[in-house]
Amino acid sequence: MASSIGQASGMRVLGVALTAAALVPTAALTAAAQAGPVPARSVTTICASLSLGAVGPAVATIQKAVLVAADGDYGPMTRRAVERFQRAHRLAVTGVVDGATWHALPLGTATAACGQPAAGTGVGATCATLTEGDVGPAVAVLQRAIGTTPDGGFGPLTRAALVATQRRLHQPVTGTVGPLTWFGLRLAHTPACAVTGTLVKPTSAQVQSPGAHAAPKDGPAQAAVRSEVIRLTSGLAKASGTSTDPIAAAAMRFALAQRGHPYQWGGTGPKGYDCSGLVYASYRSVGLAVPRVAGAQYGAGVAVPLNRLQAGDLVFYASDLVQPTTIYHVALYVGHDTIVNAPYTGQVVREEPLWLDGLLPTAFRPAPLLKLPIRQGEQGTTVEQLQVGLRAHGFRLSVDGSDGPQTVAAVRAFQQRAHLGVTGVADAATWIALI
Repeated sequence: MASSIGQASGMRVLGVALTAAALVPTAALTAAAQAGPVPARSVTTICASLSLGAVGPAVATIQKAVLVAADGDYGPMTRRAVERFQRAHRLAVTGVVDGATWHALPLGTATAACGQPAAGTGVGATCATLTEGDVGPAVAVLQRAIGTTPDGGFGPLTRAALVATQRRLHQPVTGTVGPLTWFGLRLAHTPACAVTGTLVKPTSAQVQSPGAHAAPKDGPAQAAVRSEVIRLTSGLAKASGTSTDPIAAAAMRFALAQRGHPYQWGGTGPKGYDCSGLVYASYRSVGLAVPRVAGAQYGAGVAVPLNRLQAGDLVFYASDLVQPTTIYHVALYVGHDTIVNAPYTGQVVREEPLWLDGLLPTAFRPAPLLKLPIRQGEQGTTVEQLQVGLRAHGFRLSVDGSDGPQTVAAVRAFQQRAHLGVTGVADAATWIALI
């Protein structure tokens, strides 16, 4: 994957602009159609590379263009067809849909493919950062999404439409595009913003040199966080991440059982889920109420660094690594450097490798929010939830958040009915049986 990224000379890797005179956009990529010229200094933005192991509608669109069966699976036959296309256009024969190949494709084809879902090991880990003056297929993808002419040139009209879109999405109005905007437009996990897969470690030059665009004011702080994330996650593949907490384990069983259910914007099940909806439903299934949206779920439970991840922990992604207010995605950690999540429109709940682009260094463990076991005399919201559960099983008692004799008696009776140890103490086994 790293070699294919390197070939896409005009691509922004990890938000870093890498320009190259060798990649000259066609006349169709000018902004003549827009009200005002593109600034003289422009940056060519390239969609993520596609190669062996990539799957999805984006691959099928490329396959049609290179005259091979459009099955959406980038296999050896597709690689050979891409090589033939590259020879015919006098390009470097790589078998990879790299930067030069994206530019050789008709703009309509490139725009369509760049804006369609793509996943798998053959998708280059790149998310285009766009601003006025940029050109290329990723710009055309943006223009289609925000309702302007998809000519591939980011001019004043595109910026005005983008600003209006950011207001509509209740996002920071910046006039530039990054992961937060791509997610808001439901175009994440496309070659325009391919955040699937685990990113390779960026070079020091990439981290320290922001390229043609002005670096964000907190750029050095973000670079430090990114380096810390890479350090913390370096050993996760060898660690099982098994949790001994029965509440977390039960929540994970629920989440994994949802694999194959479709992504649904705003969905909390059972027919479909969005990313935070899957988290919400998974912990609701074990009687634990967590906030509904990803930004609010950050902070739900005990904070843990990434090198201590356990199954059931929540990992978060943000467009600005030092500002959790820019969180745009959440997933549940499974173990062995793997997550389960509801990724994006057109896909299903699935397991995949933990991807690092935008990953925050702190995860949260919700299970400790339940104060178990519950003994006589204890008070609080967990006791209140226990009483609600007991009432749902037919026990008549007050929901007052206090574990008094009446609640203890109900717990004993329930434990006997459920063939559990009859102690009157509501432990994790009692809790899970109750819900």
